[in-house]
Amino acid sequence: MATLTRSVLALGALLPALLLAGCGAGSQSPPDPIIGPSVPVEPPASVAPTAPPEPSPTAAAEPPPPAEPSPTESPADTTPSATPGEPPPLRDLVLSPDGLDTLVMGEPIDSTLVEWDPQGCRTPENQHLYPENHPEWGRWEARYPEVEIRGGFSAPPFAVAVDPEGNLAHLTIASPAIRTAEGVGLASTRGEVLAAYPAAVAEAGGWGTAYGVDGERGRLVFEVADDPTAHGVAEGVVWDVRVESLEWPLRSISGTDVGGIRCPGSET
Repeated sequence: MATLTRSVLALGALLPALLLAGCGAGSQSPPDPIIGPSVPVEPPASVAPTAPPEPSPTAAAEPPPPAEPSPTESPADTTPSATPGEPPPLRDLVLSPDGLDTLVMGEPIDSTLVEWDPQGCRTPENQHLYPENHPEWGRWEARYPEVEIRGGFSAPPFAVAVDPEGNLAHLTIASPAIRTAEGVGLASTRGEVLAAYPAAVAEAGGWGTAYGVDGERGRLVFEVADDPTAHGVAEGVVWDVRVESLEWPLRSISGTDVGGIRCPGSET
């Protein structure tokens, strides 16, 4: 009994100390939970919902300006793309075995002296041969007025013919104003021809003689009348002048139906 009494007393003495220790520990606040930075975090303010922003109008894309065309050479064509200026006077043109001024044998046609006429060969007499727009009707025409020729007729001062590739293949002269650099042309005399071209090759024909002068690109031919009644000129006078291919044999067309540049079914 005495032992029990001492235990109770001891417990009673210890209890206040435990209570005091419990009160000291309970006076400290518990640490805040770590949720991020150590600075205080305020709750976000409520934000009223807003409509999505309207797209800003954009200007329609403008097409880029067209690029400046680079200068190019015009391809060779039988039809000139633009009408050139006035051609030089006939007396200023120079005839040679290689052609007439800017018209050169074996080269594409230069439209300074001629122009393309798609109906140049079509006449009431031959129009039945081909349809109206057939390419056979087209021909290059001299850009000069017609001149008077023998027999009271008129014709272009010169005429040209081309090969299938469109290059100059033949040239005939009808105007005495067109001369060589040596001054020889229609109505010149045999003596003048031989004085200017002593190496000319002669080829006799029916009523005349052809004198050929070869060049690098073609042959210049002067036909001289041997019969004063055949071509309407005096004997010994040039009645025909032409430039032809070197591939052709030299011959006189006097007394033949060969010569000139003719259209289909006609004599012109």
